[in-house]
Amino acid sequence: MATVERLYRLKRKFDLDPDTLHCPICTEALSPPVFQCQNGHTACAACCKRIRKGCPSCSKPIGNNRNIAVEKIIESLLVSCKFAHLGCNDMQKYSKRKEHEDMCRFRPCQCPVPGCLHESPKHTLARHIAETHNVERLPRDPSSRSRSFTMKGTDLFVIVEGDNGDLFLVHHEVRKSLGDAFFVTSLAAPCISYYITVQLESEAKFFAMETRTHDIQREADWKHDFLLLPIRPNISQGLRQFNVELWLTSDQEAAEAAEAADNYPSEDFEVDFGSE
Repeated sequence: MATVERLYRLKRKFDLDPDTLHCPICTEALSPPVFQCQNGHTACAACCKRIRKGCPSCSKPIGNNRNIAVEKIIESLLVSCKFAHLGCNDMQKYSKRKEHEDMCRFRPCQCPVPGCLHESPKHTLARHIAETHNVERLPRDPSSRSRSFTMKGTDLFVIVEGDNGDLFLVHHEVRKSLGDAFFVTSLAAPCISYYITVQLESEAKFFAMETRTHDIQREADWKHDFLLLPIRPNISQGLRQFNVELWLTSDQEAAEAAEAADNYPSEDFEVDFGSE
């Protein structure tokens, strides 16, 4: 009987205000070690290092005594992901929840189409882009290591399917005073190496770049890593057409594709890395 009662106590659920486990100074979630002053006011380790005049609440010394009870609560507490309403069923330790939520596959992602306010998890974003914005989706071709396709001057995106159902997004942006920029992001896929060549259909010269895809949610990364075709003021945007060839590969395969590009006549091939 005593054993049953003990198990019952272990499985009891409690409601807890999440703000209780936030540092009152920086308002970030507490994680061990947690310190307290002589009057019991808590603070995280980072804030204790910055405090010079004692506890902000009572001016008593803080940073030497740990609050073991709070640390045990934090270590044992399991919380649901804040994206549970979008389908995530993971339960994380309270101290690890932010780490999980930053990488959660259900984390909402902003649609990259200019002016669109739609947000959804990355693995459903491809359908929205294809169906709502009429973006072409190229299925995987197991017989070829590369994918060849054409983009009009007004085309902004092409969705490319890789191995294991991985989805990548080829971006085309017009950079004013610079030219046409091309790059690839991981839409519902890990970040991998890729090699891309782009040719303006009316010209013989190819432009090429070897790099890695960036997560579509990390705009600060992919906005500054692109292949640039210099501006062509004599050809209007609506009349431009680009021949694109893309290798989604391992690092070794990307290097081999780049090496193979040396077979192009030198006057018809150019490597151009964009930067802003």
